[in-house]
Amino acid sequence: MTQRIAALAFILTSATLVAGSGQARATLTGVVVSAESAPQPIPGAVVSISGGEIRDNLSVLTDGAGRFTFPNIAPGRYMVSASKPAYLLTTYGASRPGRPGSSLAAEAGKTVEVRLTMPRGAVIAGTIRDHLGDPAPGVDVLLLRVNASSPGAQIIEDVFTTDDRGMYRAFGLMPDEYVIAALPVRFLSNGDTFGPSREEVDAKFRRLEQRFAQIQTANPAAAAGSGRSEGPGTPERPLVIGQTFYPGTISASDAMRIRVAAGEERLGVDIRLTPVRTVKVAGIIQSGEFSPQRVRPQLMPIGTSPVLGVPSLIGPAADGSFTFSNVTPGRYAVFARVGPGMATPFPADSGDKPTPSLYGIAEITVADTDITGVILSLRPAAVLTGRVVFDGATTKPPVNLELVRLNLVAVRSGAPAAGPAVNSGGFTNARGDGTFTFTSVLPGPYSLTSPMSGWWLRSAIVNGRDILDVPLQVDPAAPDLPPIVVTFTDRRTELLGTLMTASGQPPSEFVVVVYPVTREFWRPGARGIRSVRPGSDGAFSVADLPAGEYFLAAVTDADPDEWQQPSFLEQLVPASIKVSITEGQKTRQDLRIAR
Repeated sequence: MTQRIAALAFILTSATLVAGSGQARATLTGVVVSAESAPQPIPGAVVSISGGEIRDNLSVLTDGAGRFTFPNIAPGRYMVSASKPAYLLTTYGASRPGRPGSSLAAEAGKTVEVRLTMPRGAVIAGTIRDHLGDPAPGVDVLLLRVNASSPGAQIIEDVFTTDDRGMYRAFGLMPDEYVIAALPVRFLSNGDTFGPSREEVDAKFRRLEQRFAQIQTANPAAAAGSGRSEGPGTPERPLVIGQTFYPGTISASDAMRIRVAAGEERLGVDIRLTPVRTVKVAGIIQSGEFSPQRVRPQLMPIGTSPVLGVPSLIGPAADGSFTFSNVTPGRYAVFARVGPGMATPFPADSGDKPTPSLYGIAEITVADTDITGVILSLRPAAVLTGRVVFDGATTKPPVNLELVRLNLVAVRSGAPAAGPAVNSGGFTNARGDGTFTFTSVLPGPYSLTSPMSGWWLRSAIVNGRDILDVPLQVDPAAPDLPPIVVTFTDRRTELLGTLMTASGQPPSEFVVVVYPVTREFWRPGARGIRSVRPGSDGAFSVADLPAGEYFLAAVTDADPDEWQQPSFLEQLVPASIKVSITEGQKTRQDLRIAR
């Protein structure tokens, strides 16, 4: 299969690059080697290029000597990268894995030689054992990557399943901090419980024997008539195996972080599955005239990804009562929503009114006792309306505005442990007159996107504020929102220039960071904060920045999570220069490193 893929790649290369051979062409060639003290060629690595006349990535495999060639490519600028299992994705010009690369300038009639050095990825491996200490095969192991730009957040990097020895091995990992969680899905998927351990059974028999002896001493006649039977007591809560974090805790906040470097092997990251007593969470849905039986409440963990297991639900009954069973300790949000654009598990009966957009949420903390009396009061969700406007200099607006699709995007920021992330976006199409409506908008911050060929989304104004720069905050106390004016334009911007050293040479270790002068727009993921690594000739370009004033700085080895933080940008201000971006124009600003 690998040989067929390689042959196909070369056929595509030939078919794509020979076309248009009327002009002088360029050749890009090079070698891929390992990042060892004595570098070795890496055969079978996938080398990809993009840019120039290539619409998508074009890929070839390295030969036995680690070499590759892209012949007859059009002159232009190209991004070059290499990948192979167990190694880290390597991009030309990147200072280290995970950093942005730089473009390579290929000139007509010349051959460009490059060398790509691929470090091995890190390895985390261990054994998962059950509560009795035996190896646990078939258990899912989640590798969670710590998100530095959002403290407390965790991103699912990969999922592995233990083998017949209960072992797992995660390889090819980026240098970073990770959290490991074991998830015995077969228990959580159906809410099964399991019996107590042998030690627990023995301990219970000992307690019964002691109690029987006490009864005999206090009242021999009564004991003689009762035999060894117990009186009715409070039933024990069942045991379940939920997610267990390394080194052996059910709490995500108590999980140990594991930091690994490139090529490092961290072995012995073992987890013993932890059985926990479960409780019941009971409550009632208050839905007014709307039937509560058409609402399906959810129990969402706060600070942990919902994929780590869902307790069993009983109800809701006709009076709105519901019960979750097999709930493990932790913080939760009891959440429900129903209406247009939301999941409604029960169809409307004949003659029913249209389903309204309702939602409810209640936060609880589960310990070791059952919880009752949770009240889930449903309230109307917000409705967001607006209209689209096209401001074109040369491009005509679409004839059919119903083809304009708008996406309302929930902005995730801050630590998830602070509260449940129940806000959700959605999409809608404009009507023929350009107006649009988003129904069932839940509380939280939102931005907006809309891909339109030939057009650039300039602004989305609500009450004089652009939610593309400062997210729209939907407040549950004030669901009535003013209309949005969404404006598209064909007047695009481009900031371009060159970065040179004092001696006039293009540096290889610098990244150009562009960020707004207005500090209100400093937030992770902001459209006005960009970084670009200059090409091999020092040239750089940043497209589609909103018009306004910006700071421009050159930094070394910038961490993508770091340069989007306001504290880091504040430190850059003294070393930055100011540049003005005008809509519809190209702005040139060259940079020269003083030292």
